[in-house]
Amino acid sequence: MKYAIIKPSINLLILICSILGCNRSSAQAIDSPGGDGPPARLLFEKHLKAVEDKDTANLRSTINMGGRYLLILPDGNSMNTAQEFYKMHQEWFNEPGWTIDMEIKEFRQSGDFAQSTVVATYREPDRNGQPYWHKMWITYVLENIDGRWFVTSDHASTMEKSE
Repeated sequence: MKYAIIKPSINLLILICSILGCNRSSAQAIDSPGGDGPPARLLFEKHLKAVEDKDTANLRSTINMGGRYLLILPDGNSMNTAQEFYKMHQEWFNEPGWTIDMEIKEFRQSGDFAQSTVVATYREPDRNGQPYWHKMWITYVLENIDGRWFVTSDHASTMEKSE
C-alpha cells in the first residue's frame, strides 16, 4: 500500500533527472536568480548548513512547508510531505552528540529544477560503547515554485559505515 503512494513521486524524480540529463547543454554550473528567493545554489547551501548546525528555523525556510518532500533513507524508509520531513528533523536535531558533515560533489541547474549530489558523513561519539560513522551519497532535487527555490527531495544511500 505504501509503495502505491511513493510510485508517483519516484516517477516524478525519474522524469526530473531525465530532463536535467537531456538538457546538459543548457545546464548551468552557476545559479541564476529564481524570483524573490535566493538563487538555487545559495538556498541549497543554506539547507545543508541548517542540517549541519541543527538549525530548524533555517531548515524550514528551505522547504515548501505546504508541499511535498520526498525523503528516502538508506534503510528504505520514506516520507512524502515537507511537514513529515520537518517534524522528523526537529526530533533528530534534539538528539545529543551527533554531527554530520556535507560536501557538495556536483550541482546542476536547468530552468526551474536543480540537482545536487552530496557526500555526507554522520558521526556519533558513542554508540554501544564504540564510535559510529555512516558515509552516504545523498542526491537532492530543488524546484523553483512560484519564484522561490525549495529543496523538494533527497535520497540517501550508504557508501560505507562502521559496525
